[in-house]
Amino acid sequence: MTDLLVFQLEFTDKGQLERAFSILMEHEGIASCEIDSRARTARFMATARIADELVERIHAYGGLRWCSRHTFRARTD
Repeated sequence: MTDLLVFQLEFTDKGQLERAFSILMEHEGIASCEIDSRARTARFMATARIADELVERIHAYGGLRWCSRHTFRARTD
């Protein structure tokens, strides 16, 4: 199985979070996505190529305050 990255994005306002959510949900390469509107955060899983492309796109719209990236390796047993 392909290694996935887990990204957590934090936004300055809910409008930017909602825009990011729309971008993430449009892409078929997203393995999982979670939104917390109170904390203005989005967490998603995707391959490195897809995730990096999406974060660049989201960042271009503005409002992205913080981003973390971690490797997720699925168990194969």
